[in-house]
Amino acid sequence: MKLMKRLLFISIFALFLTSCLKDDDNPNYHFDTIPVESIELPDSFELNEVYDITINYNLPDSSHTFYQLYYEYNDKERIVAVITYVNEDVAATGPVINKDHTFRLTATQEDEYIFKVWKGKDENNEDIYETITVPVVDPSQN
Repeated sequence: MKLMKRLLFISIFALFLTSCLKDDDNPNYHFDTIPVESIELPDSFELNEVYDITINYNLPDSSHTFYQLYYEYNDKERIVAVITYVNEDVAATGPVINKDHTFRLTATQEDEYIFKVWKGKDENNEDIYETITVPVVDPSQN
């Protein structure tokens, strides 16, 4: 019985606290995926070497901030895009802001790498990709 009273008290107290919170204090935001404008890749990878890969993208306005690189891989394919944090409390003004983001890749697979760089959506709301294939060479095989 004591446990039931405690649980009831805790539940009522938690309900009271959450009802007093104002939604005005919570930031309004969402995440958005934006196209990659370009990607810098070498002509080939050497097995087990580390490479800096740079992508270029455009933030559409002042309400967008880089959040993270979208990097999904499945076997040989790598899908690359940019995810932004969009602050809805900030006026979406100002010019397009061109930015770069660099990430590191270690060429650990012997097969070629296929990069599918996300370029946006077409008129049918289908994803558009630029596909770039980078072969992997083993320098010890020379």
